[in-house]
Amino acid sequence: MLLRANHAAMFCRYDERTELADHADIRAVPSFQFYMNGKLVEQFATRDKAKISLAIDKYVPGAVSL
Repeated sequence: MLLRANHAAMFCRYDERTELADHADIRAVPSFQFYMNGKLVEQFATRDKAKISLAIDKYVPGAVSL
């Protein structure tokens, strides 16, 4: 898990954490889910670094550049 200010990112191996993937309704790998105040606000499955970076910057400005 990575922490920055009031933000957290968690990475898990799908094959080792299937109960978590089932709970989060993960249907494709890699999947990205963004939560605000405990509510899912965006989710998508992609390997497109630009799309991932844009989403991270949207919710955590300046957090990462891929």
